[in-house]
Amino acid sequence: MSTTFSCFFQVKKCLDPACGFCTMSGPRLPPDVFAELCFLPDPVVNEETGKFLAFDEVYGTETSEKACPSRTAKPQPSERDKDNRGLIVAAKYLLKVSSAEISSTKVETR
Repeated sequence: MSTTFSCFFQVKKCLDPACGFCTMSGPRLPPDVFAELCFLPDPVVNEETGKFLAFDEVYGTETSEKACPSRTAKPQPSERDKDNRGLIVAAKYLLKVSSAEISSTKVETR
């Protein structure tokens, strides 16, 4: 299984002799337990539903980074979004102010 990753933080040590970190501090687990561990899988999209598969379904399988959320194209704002940007910012501001006022209001109980 490949150990070249750019999308996720990996917990399992690679045991590559050229890796300074893994050479300095090897695994603390017994070798037989460590050998059973797999690297964390990349997200995999279910072709039928368009949703991500559960961790249990992809753990231990070969995955690719093509479905990583950070690698997917971001939706471009439409002209309508650009025209109404001021309204969206104002609505977010009002929502924040309202929630701050609600959280600072003390409720008196008798």
